[in-house]
Amino acid sequence: MRKYILILLCFFLFWNTINISYALDKQKSHRTEKKVKKVKDKWLGWDKAGHFLISAFLAGSSYSIYYKSFDNDKKSSIYFASVFTLSLGAGKEISDMKKPKDRFSYKDLVFDVLGISAGLFIASR
Repeated sequence: MRKYILILLCFFLFWNTINISYALDKQKSHRTEKKVKKVKDKWLGWDKAGHFLISAFLAGSSYSIYYKSFDNDKKSSIYFASVFTLSLGAGKEISDMKKPKDRFSYKDLVFDVLGISAGLFIASR
């Protein structure tokens, strides 16, 4: 069972890598065609709270499921939950980049990482 999960995880990460390079190329070509209005991305707001809470929930629940349901050790469960949740957050930011008025936000990813840390801290204790 672990083999299938690792294969699925590797495929998902490979797909994300291809998607990121495609999105970055598209963003570069879009910038050269015409100037895009810059969207203000504040450090605090409801969007950042949503990223934090959803990442904490996803990390904690995926850790618990992988640890308890699949009988894995804590270390591999933490790695799985971290990579899984972070790839979902990065995928969301990439999909935002494809929208005309949105862009990739590193600040959102910072709050995703903080949420992952909090969710894993709570779930692993």
